[in-house]
Amino acid sequence: MKKNLINSWLMGATICATLTFISVSCDEDNTPGGGSNTFEDIVDQAKAQEAVNAYVDKTVIPTYKDMHDKVTALQTAVTTFLNSKTQTNLDAACDAWRAAREPWEESEAFLYGPADYEGLDPSLDSWPLEMTEIKAILANQNWGDLEDGSVNEDGEQSAWGVRGFHTLEYLLFDGGQPRDVSKVTDAEAKYTQIVTNRLLKDTETLYYAWSTDGKVENYSTCFGSEFKQHNTDRFGSLAVVIGQIFDGCIDIAGEVGDSKIGEPYNTYKTDKEAGVLAVESWYSWNSLKDYTDNIISIENSYLGGIEGNRGTSLSDLVKSVDADADQRMKDAIENAIIMINKIPAPLRNNLAKNTEIEAAMDACSELSDALTHAKGVLKLD
Repeated sequence: MKKNLINSWLMGATICATLTFISVSCDEDNTPGGGSNTFEDIVDQAKAQEAVNAYVDKTVIPTYKDMHDKVTALQTAVTTFLNSKTQTNLDAACDAWRAAREPWEESEAFLYGPADYEGLDPSLDSWPLEMTEIKAILANQNWGDLEDGSVNEDGEQSAWGVRGFHTLEYLLFDGGQPRDVSKVTDAEAKYTQIVTNRLLKDTETLYYAWSTDGKVENYSTCFGSEFKQHNTDRFGSLAVVIGQIFDGCIDIAGEVGDSKIGEPYNTYKTDKEAGVLAVESWYSWNSLKDYTDNIISIENSYLGGIEGNRGTSLSDLVKSVDADADQRMKDAIENAIIMINKIPAPLRNNLAKNTEIEAAMDACSELSDALTHAKGVLKLD
């Protein structure tokens, strides 16, 4: 009997201990930082909502507002030049182009949404240009070819490659400087006006689609509100929205390193002329400024707004879960900017600078990896 009683007691104790272990283990799995597998469990959802609000209100919309203001100023400068074709006025139009270019490049971490849905990215910024078509338009002055028209099998407008920032750049600049005004033909001046007007139209669509309900067709609820409310089929949760912010940043980090810098650099090794012609913004020699501004678009997206007006951020969310991952992100952003600016300018004349170019490409790769890691820290992978 005693033996049986002892065995029964031991069995009961074992069962209790096992149940206690299971209970503790389950509790640990649902504690932030204790092995949970969901974004909702490890991230303060109120803070996450604040971060999304700040992203829209302090990063995206102010960037597009700045772009709208500067493209409007560009249109004014171009009109002034057309009314009085002096070198001073042409120089001012070139300065206005550079000013307008900056906020566009600082928006490239958020090329999803209207920039994608409405074909605004390729309309504003197609590269390389369709030079044969541009020269044909200048020769025959068939300005209708600049408007939306034929679409190829990939769904691309034929007009995308003959307008936008880079067509205007080609018409305004030569060798990194404003063109000699005496060499600007009447057809080129007319082309400049039409391209600038379309640039402003596309910019307005982009800005208002994000910021103002009902201002743009198909956006009765503006995209910024849809993003913040996250209750639609395409953006149905905070996790989906914040994952999209990270993906936009990852895309542009990879594009800067692999495509914008990497493609001309690698092409140049076997075909020097083709490598030079592959450099984006080579007419104005604005290339390295473009790439730096692309990284700033990541910085603003991650840190909760444009410098001087920031709010709750992705950085705050990542830091609350893994401070090392957040610091890695900040270091990677800073290093990418430093390494890009160590490439001698203009890039088109320095594609043989292997050490500097490869260091910049590596820095962009590390930034992409840091972003992917930070996204994973938030359980968004």
